[in-house]
Amino acid sequence: MADDDEEEGKKKEQGGDPAWMLTFADLVSLMLTFFVLLFSMSSVKTAKWEQMVQALTRRLNPTQQAQVSASSARHNIPKTFRPQAVNLKYFSALLEEKREDDPVLERSVQTLSDGALRLSMPADLLFEQGSARLTDRAEQALYVLAGVLDGVGNQVTVRGHTDGSPVRDERYTSNWELSLARATAVANGLHGAGYSMPVTAYGLAATREGLLPADLPPAQRRRLSRRVDVVVLSEAAGGG
Repeated sequence: MADDDEEEGKKKEQGGDPAWMLTFADLVSLMLTFFVLLFSMSSVKTAKWEQMVQALTRRLNPTQQAQVSASSARHNIPKTFRPQAVNLKYFSALLEEKREDDPVLERSVQTLSDGALRLSMPADLLFEQGSARLTDRAEQALYVLAGVLDGVGNQVTVRGHTDGSPVRDERYTSNWELSLARATAVANGLHGAGYSMPVTAYGLAATREGLLPADLPPAQRRRLSRRVDVVVLSEAAGGG
């Protein structure tokens, strides 16, 4: 009988857990509960937590590369593409080809001299007599012209001209006003057709008849006294 009890005690000792493990497990459970309670009653400060994480990261992983945030348009100057000014002889040849595609441009006079390319368009092809309102065919011509101009960065000006006869439209008190109104209409027409660079408009009335080519026939010269010149200069727009 004693041998049986001794044998059973040995089995319990070999196969069972030590008694202190039960007490230790209870203690760990109580400590875990205590820390969970403390955590639930506290508020974590995110900024300090991130600083601590970053400090530990630098110490534990000193070779890690810093991440640089991408630049934003709000804090950085945007880069804007501006086309460069081109040689006027090259542009003159390009414009000569495009003029054949439009009846208004085809009947205009193209002149290259004194560092400027001048396209003289007769006013009777652009406006009604005495008016500064563009016709439909004028808007189509400006659409073609804007497509050619938009690929270059040269400075562009528009200059209105009239003859010396009195103005018949009561909306304009002088040829100066009429010539400026027509130049402004062409400049706005270029912008409306998609030309994005700045354009300066001038009203010159009948003061610049000498700008026309000397070899023009008299009838064409009289016709072109009432005209609008689109002038492409050799320098870049904006003085750049």
